[in-house]
Amino acid sequence: MRTKQEMAEYLILQNQNKYGDNKLLARARMIAYSEKVKRHYLTKKDHSLMEIEGSNGETYEVWFFDTGKIHCTCSFFDGLDPFERQAVGCKHLLAHAIHLINADGRNNINDKAA
Repeated sequence: MRTKQEMAEYLILQNQNKYGDNKLLARARMIAYSEKVKRHYLTKKDHSLMEIEGSNGETYEVWFFDTGKIHCTCSFFDGLDPFERQAVGCKHLLAHAIHLINADGRNNINDKAA
C-alpha cells in the first residue's frame, strides 16, 4: 500500500512523458498555487484534504487518504474507471499532489486540523 507521499509522486510520474508534462499535469501546475485553492489541511486522521474552486464557482473536495487511496468530487474523476482513478487521477488530484511533494520548491501549506 502506498503512503500519501508515494501516491502523489506516482501520480506526477504517471502524467509525465519523455517530453515533459502531459496536458492534465500542465493544467494542474496552473491550479496548484492559484487562488482556486481555497483550503488545504491534514485531518485528525492524517488524511490530506484540498478544496479547489471550479470554473463555475463549484468547490471540489480532493482527498489523499492516509491509506494511499485518492478521491476527487469532480465529474472527470467520477467518469474514470477504478484503475484510471488510482493511476491517472484528474487535474485537481495532480494539483494536490504537487502540494504534497513540494514539486516546485514552495513551502508546504499543510496545517494540522485542530
